[in-house]
Amino acid sequence: MNGEANTTGELKGIVLENGRTIWVCDRCYDCLQRRECIEETSYMTLSQYIPLVKREPEVNVTLCNPESVVVLTETFTKPSETKKMTIHIESEYFGTLERAKRSCFNSIVDLFHNLGTVLQQQKVLTYLEIHGGSTNGALYTGLQAVFQCRSLETLHASRIPYFLQGNIQMKCRHLRELALQGVLVDTEQAANNLRTLIGMCPGLTKLTVTRAEFTSMSLVTLFLANPKKMRIQFAKLEHLDLSYNDLDAQEAINFVNMALAGERPRLKYLDLSGNSKIGDASCHGILELLRAKHCMLEEVKMEGT
Repeated sequence: MNGEANTTGELKGIVLENGRTIWVCDRCYDCLQRRECIEETSYMTLSQYIPLVKREPEVNVTLCNPESVVVLTETFTKPSETKKMTIHIESEYFGTLERAKRSCFNSIVDLFHNLGTVLQQQKVLTYLEIHGGSTNGALYTGLQAVFQCRSLETLHASRIPYFLQGNIQMKCRHLRELALQGVLVDTEQAANNLRTLIGMCPGLTKLTVTRAEFTSMSLVTLFLANPKKMRIQFAKLEHLDLSYNDLDAQEAINFVNMALAGERPRLKYLDLSGNSKIGDASCHGILELLRAKHCMLEEVKMEGT
């Protein structure tokens, strides 16, 4: 085999004996030059690799294996002008039982910890979406470092169950939009972290918390710990999505009352869909409450309540 000049991003071309050219990263290139095998977990297609090394204002990437996490981390170790980033984590690799083995699990946790640290250090990143791909959210606890990214204005996280668990340092005070889907708020600690996050962002106007599996303890923490500050923050919301949380009537009313605090509620969008315990009578009561407050509501969703 023969080496070719680098013409595709950070890749190097190698011409095989059959005349076919393959493109590999520096590490794989060195392995092949030594006639060593490349592990199957390092394979990526060009369409998977190229977005990982782009440093454009808007980046949309898919993490399909550990090597893809390494490449993305290395790309953003250098200063970047990326303002919007969307990360998809494929469950086909990270969600399998094989990744639960201790040695594999620990190495993957370390990779996401390194990625989280790099994302935390971005200076102009204002929009970040992370779509997890595993029911074992402990794999991604290192991504909690993004809560320390001071430039963030929008943060979406889905299918990262333990994203709010543990002791989390938070510095993202400029959030205007927070969307958590499939992020558990089932413990007092997770509720405290959510309450802290909401409370530290005076500009927050859009809040989505769905499939959070609230418990009575976590809801008490949200409602009763520093309730005045929570009411002030909720009263600034224009968009509130609490769908598919299995809330009962009183729990839903508590949330709505907080969002309607003050003389001029700003709420324009409310979604309580999928909370079957609310019931028809309470749905009508909530609608009456909204009318009485003269809200500027543009859309209300209550399917499946």
